[in-house]
Amino acid sequence: MSLTINHQTNDISATSGSVTIGGSAVGSGVHTLINTTKITSSTSQIDITGIDAKFKIVLVKYALRGGSAMSGARLVLGVNGTMETGTVYTTNSNSMSGMQLDGGWAQQQGAGHFEIFNMGDSGARTIIFSKHVEATDAYTNSTLGAATVSKFATKNTTAYNSFRLTGSFGGSYTSGFINVYGIADS
Repeated sequence: MSLTINHQTNDISATSGSVTIGGSAVGSGVHTLINTTKITSSTSQIDITGIDAKFKIVLVKYALRGGSAMSGARLVLGVNGTMETGTVYTTNSNSMSGMQLDGGWAQQQGAGHFEIFNMGDSGARTIIFSKHVEATDAYTNSTLGAATVSKFATKNTTAYNSFRLTGSFGGSYTSGFINVYGIADS
């Protein structure tokens, strides 16, 4: 067996069998960048659509700024850009129409990450785990809200491929970024 390296396409291929690194298939368990969104003007929501069903785990990292009543993040899932509107989410025994990822402090800045498991799987409930922290723009002794760890699940087995983030308190995001990564089922 030999490896061929094509310098023009940056491709590595095997003449027989498959390419492995340390005994693992190349690409297996790797975070693939799906989407990068940079917020440069005022927007009330961020929609990410068209996530391929091959990504069984979706990791989202974000840092967002807004007005004094904007920070935080509320998440809803959807199919082909049409977001769920019913009370399809649950945390313990509470049913809700959206998942509040923050702790409820109306601050100007929010950052964190969340993971979506079984997103494109119509045979399993979608599970979300998040970590979020908020801060004010001005430095004082109470500028940093406590970090929030949240967990949610859907009550159905819909194969979602979209999600929307909005601020928990209305208003608009004014700057920041959101990066979306996927891990394919190997």
